[in-house]
Amino acid sequence: MDKIRYELLKFEDRLKNEGTPPTTRIMYLSAVRSYLEYLWILMPPYPKGNPPDLPVRTIKRYQVEEYLNHLKTTVKGRKQEGIGPKACNVHLAAIKKYFYLLEKYRERNDDPAQRIRGLKEPYTVAHYLSRLEVKRLLSFAKEENNRLCLILQFMYRSGLRIGELCKLKVGDLKFGERKLLVHGKGNRERLIPLDLKGLRSLTDYLEDRKRKAPEIPLFTWSKGKALNPSTLTLHFKRVAARSKIEATPHTLRHSFATHLLEAGYPLEHLQDLLGHKSINTTRRYAHISSRNLEKTFYRSSGSLV
Repeated sequence: MDKIRYELLKFEDRLKNEGTPPTTRIMYLSAVRSYLEYLWILMPPYPKGNPPDLPVRTIKRYQVEEYLNHLKTTVKGRKQEGIGPKACNVHLAAIKKYFYLLEKYRERNDDPAQRIRGLKEPYTVAHYLSRLEVKRLLSFAKEENNRLCLILQFMYRSGLRIGELCKLKVGDLKFGERKLLVHGKGNRERLIPLDLKGLRSLTDYLEDRKRKAPEIPLFTWSKGKALNPSTLTLHFKRVAARSKIEATPHTLRHSFATHLLEAGYPLEHLQDLLGHKSINTTRRYAHISSRNLEKTFYRSSGSLV
């Protein structure tokens, strides 16, 4: 098992060098660990104390596909418990990254997983909150902590991912331009506009802060400790439970997108705000928005002559 541990440590270091976000690193490491353990089980017997290297440098495409089929059709007892398309695609993404890095660091001459296509995932509608639910959530956050309320309100009004919010520095605020520099997925950066209400809240918040150097985290807890996604998620879950609203931090991002589309904001501009590589990702919000517009039309159509 030392061979597996060695491969995982090397993979983790390379992911860090690539700038892979911590949450993605954890997910990829877990998936690749499962894959390497699978390869280990398939290896032929070897002399005690002299284990051979894992066959990751000689694996062919069909062998990677065999593993993915194994994931889909794993049988436990009498019940088939294979994982679904979405989880299978996560495993595939991790394996692709693993082999890509092996090739990049010249441990392989090719990438056996490069041309393997992911499974088609069932269409899911993004869960979002109504405007009243957002107000209710923020009011409960304010009861608990003014700063937590400010952070959640900013998260909603900017549509940021939780990881993007936690990475913000004071220097990312461009007060003169009324914009914010966001460090998104895959080291992609984007400038997003800030509305006046959000800008005023940030100005008041920073005026009360003693440390305002550009490299200091923009949002901290009361004792100056920087935010991290797991701690902020715990605070959010507590507020959501108290307000009896079913939501996660990412629900605020869905709500931001849906509310803007309902107000007539162009889909292409929303794509830029959210930092989506593909407009197809943004279109899922258009589906929600159009359903709500239909309901509004049917309620209002009685006024037509």
